[in-house]
Amino acid sequence: MAQREQLEHQLVEIMHLQRYTEKLLATMKDGLISMDMEGRLVTINPAASEMLRLSGDAQKGRYVKELLEGIPPLKNYLEELLSSPVRARMQEQFFVEREEESQILLANSSLLMDPVGTTLEVITNLHDITELKKLELRMRQTERLAALGTLAAGMAHEIRNPLSAIKTFVQLLPRKLEKPGFLDKFHRTVPRELDRINRLIEDLLELSRSPKYHFRTVDIRRMIEDTVELFEEELRSWRITHHIRFDPNMPAVRADVDQLTKAFQNLIRNAVQAMPEGGEIWIEASGVKTCPPGEEGSNRQNGWMTIVFKDTGYGISGENLKTIFNPFFTTKDTGTGLGLAITHKVIVEHGGHIDVKSRPGEGSCFTIYLPAECDGSS
Repeated sequence: MAQREQLEHQLVEIMHLQRYTEKLLATMKDGLISMDMEGRLVTINPAASEMLRLSGDAQKGRYVKELLEGIPPLKNYLEELLSSPVRARMQEQFFVEREEESQILLANSSLLMDPVGTTLEVITNLHDITELKKLELRMRQTERLAALGTLAAGMAHEIRNPLSAIKTFVQLLPRKLEKPGFLDKFHRTVPRELDRINRLIEDLLELSRSPKYHFRTVDIRRMIEDTVELFEEELRSWRITHHIRFDPNMPAVRADVDQLTKAFQNLIRNAVQAMPEGGEIWIEASGVKTCPPGEEGSNRQNGWMTIVFKDTGYGISGENLKTIFNPFFTTKDTGTGLGLAITHKVIVEHGGHIDVKSRPGEGSCFTIYLPAECDGSS
C-alpha cells in the first residue's frame, strides 16, 4: 500500500513537472527545438514554430532535415551537430529569407545526456535578432554620417593651410620675381606644401578604402625586426635607443603582413616624433590569456598575442587620449593626423584591439592585442 502511494505521489510530481515544462516552453520568447540522434524532432515550442513557420506538435517525429528544407543554413547547422556533437556549444547566426522580410536568427545548442554520458538529444535555442541588427545598422549609418562630417571639416582645415601658402606665393610672384632669394623660397615652399596635400590625400584614401586582406600565419618576430631595421638610421640620427624583447613561447597569429607592418611603422614613427631630443623605445611581444582592457567578455581559449610599443616621449594628456584614434587628431606640427586612425583600423580588421596608456612627461605605451591562432611558438 505504501509503495502504491509512493508511486502515485511520484506520478503526480512527474505530471506537475511536465505541465510546468510545457508552460515554461510556451511562454519563452526564444525558440527551442530538440532532436534525437537520428535527427527526428522531439520538442518544439510555440516561439520556434512561429520563427520556422512550422505547425508545432504535428511535426514531432519527423526528420528535421525535411522540416527545414526551406532554411538550408539552419538545416546544415543541425546536421553538422548530429555528425559532430562536440560542436554543440558553437554559436551560429543565420539569415532566413522570407517573402515579406528577411529574418536573422542566432542559434545556440547543447547536448542532453543520460547519467553514463550517452548523448540523447541535441537542444537548440533560437533567438530572433532581426530588430537588433536593424538598430545596429541605423547606429552605424549615424556614426558614418558623423564621421563623414568630421572628415570633411578636418580635410578642409588641413588643405586650407598649404593652399593658403601656395596662393600667397603665386600672388607675390609677379611683384617679387626679380627679388633676390624669392624664387629659391618659392621652389622650397610650394613643392613642400603640395607634398603635404598629396600625403593627406594618400592617407585619406588609405583610411577609407577596404583592402583585400591576405591572412596567413606570420612570424611576428621577423616582422618587428624588419620594421625596426627600416628606422635604424632615423633612430640613430635622433639619438633614440631601441630595445626589443620576444617571449620565447609566443603564440602564432594570422595576419596580413603588409597591413600589420604599416600599423607597426605608424607606431614607431609616432614614438620617434614624440622624442625630438632623443630617448628610448621598447618593443615587446608575448602571449597572454587575459582579455584586452574594456573587452571583459572577449576571453578566447587560445588567448592573445600582445605587441607593446613604449617610449620616453612627451606623453599625451588624459583629454587627448579620448580622441587619439580619431582622424586628423595630432599634437604635432608635421603629419596629417591620420596615422593612428589607420593603425586602429588595421588592428580592428585583424579582430584585435589597441590600448594606449600615457601621461604628459612620462611617455606613451601602445599595446596591440591580436587573436592567438594556437598555443606554441610563433
